[in-house]
Formats: sequence, structure tokens, C-alpha cells
Amino acid sequence: MLKLNTIKKIIIGFFFIFIPMISIKIELNNVYNKFEIVDGFNTLYVIFKFPIWWIMGILNVYLINIKVKNYR
Repeated sequence: MLKLNTIKKIIIGFFFIFIPMISIKIELNNVYNKFEIVDGFNTLYVIFKFPIWWIMGILNVYLINIKVKNYR
């Protein structure tokens, strides 16, 4: 079982939940402001924002762990 300390939980929560939610809200506002007719194709890319942010978050946590291990 993984033992996660508080800082790692905050980092995971930040990259997996907080940033993607803000990104989706901004993109949906942009879609509704720029296009007269909003259909599925205009908003489909918003669905793929979560996996992209998850990959970036996992990569950042991994790189931070490597840096911390090398620093010790």
C-alpha cells in the first residue's frame, strides 16, 4: 500500500482536481463566447483535458520524488 504524506496528497489533489476543473470552466466559457452554435464538436476537446492534466500531474509527482531522493 502506498504511504502518502500530506504534501504529496496536496500535490496530487492540485494536479488531478483543481487545475483541470479551472481549465474546463475557462474553456467552456470561451466556447460559449466565441461560437453562436455550440454543439458536441465544440466541447468534445474539453473531455480530453482531464487525462492530459492527469498525465502531467503524474509526471510532476514522479519528477519531484526523483529530485527529493537525489537531494537526500
